[in-house]
Amino acid sequence: VHSEEGRRTGRQPVFASVLELHVIPLDPVALRSESGGDDLAEELMRQLRAMRLVTAGAPIERVPDLAGVHVRRPSEPTSDRSRSMGPTSNPYFGIRVSNAGTVAVYQALPSDVLGSLVSQHDLAERLVKMLEAAIPFIPRDGQRLVVVACLIDEGRTNLGDPALLGVRTSGAMSFGRADIMPSADSTLRREQLIGAAHMVALEVAARLCAQLAQRR
Repeated sequence: VHSEEGRRTGRQPVFASVLELHVIPLDPVALRSESGGDDLAEELMRQLRAMRLVTAGAPIERVPDLAGVHVRRPSEPTSDRSRSMGPTSNPYFGIRVSNAGTVAVYQALPSDVLGSLVSQHDLAERLVKMLEAAIPFIPRDGQRLVVVACLIDEGRTNLGDPALLGVRTSGAMSFGRADIMPSADSTLRREQLIGAAHMVALEVAARLCAQLAQRR
C-alpha cells in the first residue's frame, strides 16, 4: 500500500509508524468491474466517516490506483514529527480494495520523538476497528480468508504502554531496522471473521507483539 513516492510528496507519514491490516481471499473471486470504481470509492469514504475513523469535515482523497480502489485521509506534515517530547497523533488512515478482492486498511500510530509504543491490548483495539471497516468490502465469494497485519516503521515501534508517549524520558531507538511483517499460519471462513472479529484481532495483535519482542 505504501511507497517511497508517497513519502516524498508528503501525502503519507515520513516518520510515523503505520499499522497495516490485510484481509486476503484464498478462493477465486469475481474481478471487480472498472466501471464501478467511482461508486466503490464513495462507499469507502462513507464507511470511514460513518465509523468515525475519519472525522467530519476532514479531507479524504482518492489515490490513483490501476489495480484497485484506494481512499485515504492524507497525512498532515505538521503532525508528522514532534519538536518536543510531547505525543503526536497523525490522522493518516486509509482503505484499499484490490481488483482481486484483497482489502487493506491502515493507520498511523501515535508517537513521540522516540517513536511509537504499542501493547497487545492497544493493537487489538485498533485492529478490530480496522477489521470492521474491511468486512463490508470482502468479496462474498471469498469464503476462505487469511488475515495478516504488519508495521511499516523501520524500527520506530517498541512494546510498552502507549500512555507513556510524551512522558518517558528514555527508550530504545532502533531506527533503520526492518519492518515487522509476521506470516499467517491459519485460514478462517468469512462467517468466522464476521462473528469473531475481536478474537481475530487479538490473535493478529499477539503475532505482531511476538515479532516486536524478538526485535529487541
